[in-house]
Amino acid sequence: MNARDLMIGDYIMFNKNTYIIEEISKKGWVHLIDNDGSECHVELSSDYILDAITPIPLTAEILEKNGFWCEHDVGYVMEEYEYEIIYSTWNHELRILKNREQILNLEFFDEMCVHELQHALRLCGIDKEIKL
Repeated sequence: MNARDLMIGDYIMFNKNTYIIEEISKKGWVHLIDNDGSECHVELSSDYILDAITPIPLTAEILEKNGFWCEHDVGYVMEEYEYEIIYSTWNHELRILKNREQILNLEFFDEMCVHELQHALRLCGIDKEIKL
């Protein structure tokens, strides 16, 4: 993973644990918070650390836990107020519609990751917290 890919609030894996990025310092460290509330500071200057921070793949289980349902020949769908969020696990495509008009269409070469979904939702102004 690249340091430029990280944003505050992103879910990531580090040392086989799930963390939320709480803070990113200009001096090259990241403040992480574990699901149990414990904190961790990680120095980003080392290539080892960036290799150890990995994205979390977006799975059907995670989608369903966050209110998505599977529609045949469409993909996983969730409605959030005037937004409709559609993710196809078959062709790795994310579409976001606002009032039935498409405002975002992203195609991924491989499966999408949780932090990428978080970024897309923020980009479209959708205030939705992802649960793992």
